[in-house]
Amino acid sequence: MFKRLCQLTHSESFGGILLFIATLIAILMANSAISSDFLHFWEYKLGIHIFDFFIGFSLHHWINEVLMSLFFFTVGLEIKREFLRGELSGLQKASFPIIAAVGGMLIPASLYLVININGDYSHGFGIPMATDIAFALGVASLLGSRISTSLKLFLVTLAVVDDLGAVLVIAFFYTGEIFWSYLVISCALIIVLIILHYFRVQIFICYLIPGVLLWLCIYASGIHVTISAVILAFSIPIDGKKNKKNDPGMLERLEHLFHPYSVYLVMPLFALANAGVRFDGFAIDLESMQVFFGILVGLMLGKPFGIFLLCFICDKIKIAKKPETLLWRHIFGAGLLAGIGFTMSIFVTHLAFDNQEVIKLAKVAILCASFLAALIGSALLFFMNKPSK
Repeated sequence: MFKRLCQLTHSESFGGILLFIATLIAILMANSAISSDFLHFWEYKLGIHIFDFFIGFSLHHWINEVLMSLFFFTVGLEIKREFLRGELSGLQKASFPIIAAVGGMLIPASLYLVININGDYSHGFGIPMATDIAFALGVASLLGSRISTSLKLFLVTLAVVDDLGAVLVIAFFYTGEIFWSYLVISCALIIVLIILHYFRVQIFICYLIPGVLLWLCIYASGIHVTISAVILAFSIPIDGKKNKKNDPGMLERLEHLFHPYSVYLVMPLFALANAGVRFDGFAIDLESMQVFFGILVGLMLGKPFGIFLLCFICDKIKIAKKPETLLWRHIFGAGLLAGIGFTMSIFVTHLAFDNQEVIKLAKVAILCASFLAALIGSALLFFMNKPSK
């Protein structure tokens, strides 16, 4: 029994299962008799007082800004490894999932903008562009032998490129007023990280100190701090020490170290702090409903059709070639699973909107779209595929 439990917790699907449980708990708590206490708990201030100054954040802020930086640091390590040594390391291998990811970002964003073209909430176009890799892979893994290894690989590489796209969208479109003095200091710290990378320094603390200072300066500059975590990750050398043949390198060691914390701690905490939506007392108007349908249509239709159509067109005009092990129905099914936006979509929601009622409605749309995408996508892949031997 204990051995089986250990195998479950180390499986790909467990991260998605844990995230689902945390989401369910958050929703139930938000709609229970202790709803007010639960929602106000995340606004508790945690930090230190020095005379009349308070240094710290609310619990909600600690999770969304600080702990999510650990998540994006891990994502950055994964992106770098995939582009240098993984499934995105060559143009021929990388072109098809990159095109799929681009289609899965542009079409959902376009559909959202079309629906919200006359509203005040068009800034939320980044919400349906995101894919929750943990949830998507969790659902895919639960299908067992009904989903091939090549399809899982396609979904993983698509999600990695999607994560990179999400980081760029956040950096360029969800940044407020910029304070250039802090940005200049940030550039100096980035140069320090580049020098450390050039000399392949293998001591993590040498990267961590300028990385923390970079986080503080990026935060003070007005640019969202996720970009600092990714920059730090990209500065980590992938190669190990020259005199050690079997050294996996600092990047892989750090990825293996932080991945469990990211998947089993940060993401469930993020779900607990952000997925709790009360389903009563909505102040619904035409513009907020446009937000709802823009997200729903973007994730449910924009993702699968964007991924499928752009891949199909590029395959036919010979820009990229579909892997022979994948059928077009597999591509469409993977596109549906990519419509599970959850974590990243909710994260962008808090950056895009200030109106709490609109944020609540956007979260409901994300939850509905993610649930339907998981249900329909897994059903399609289950019934259209025979178990692999």
